[in-house]
Amino acid sequence: MGEKVDFMKFFTVALFDRLRRVVKLIVHAGKFFVAGKIEKPDYLIVEDVGVAYLVMPKAACTSIKRSMVAAAEGEQVANNVEKRRAAIARLMIRGKVKGLEDKYVFTYVRNPFARLVSAYINKFEDMEKIKRSGFLYDEYLGGYLKLSDSFEEFVRKIAKIPDRVCDRHFMSQSYLVDHLAPHKPQDIFKLEEINESYPSLVERFGFSSLEFANRSASYDYRDYYKNKDILDLVFNRYREDVERFGYQSDYQAIKEYMAN
Repeated sequence: MGEKVDFMKFFTVALFDRLRRVVKLIVHAGKFFVAGKIEKPDYLIVEDVGVAYLVMPKAACTSIKRSMVAAAEGEQVANNVEKRRAAIARLMIRGKVKGLEDKYVFTYVRNPFARLVSAYINKFEDMEKIKRSGFLYDEYLGGYLKLSDSFEEFVRKIAKIPDRVCDRHFMSQSYLVDHLAPHKPQDIFKLEEINESYPSLVERFGFSSLEFANRSASYDYRDYYKNKDILDLVFNRYREDVERFGYQSDYQAIKEYMAN
């Protein structure tokens, strides 16, 4: 009889432990998806000239928005920092937008290897900005990302985050274009070729010439890729961006850079 009691106790404890683990897993998953904000796309729209820009974070979006203000509200507004910020806020619409079917919609994409480094520098290493505004990802996915994360730790973590709950700064660009944006751009330009493509937009819509903001010449993004494992994690995470937008040569170039 005593052995039976011991067996039942063991069975009960084991069952309770398993249930506790399942509940813990469910709670953790719930926190992951509840804390993970479902992003919506941003469009900057200039009604008078019938153009809309699907904003692609970390692909010169600040410079493009600044340039478009001149077409909407004139150079005087575009050249004044406070007025320009207010104008951008008025012109931006988040989510589904009525009437975009009749407008020319465009966007710019960027080498995903460089884009990810730019996001990391801007959100994890720019301590002056972080001191002013706080760490952007304090509450993101229940605190999954830490300010102390190295680039390698950051890469390993975001490689596990599905695009549907991904922050826009490191969401795949293909996902933003194909699934997040309800209005697809007629033209998708590459940031690396912006000096060739943007002048035609300036002429067509009256944008001002580009003045690049948040551009850093103080680093080489390839230096952040210390080993092939991390490079391949980024490649696999953003494989569709690499293959769809033609960044295979950049992947090969980083491998060659690492070898030297």
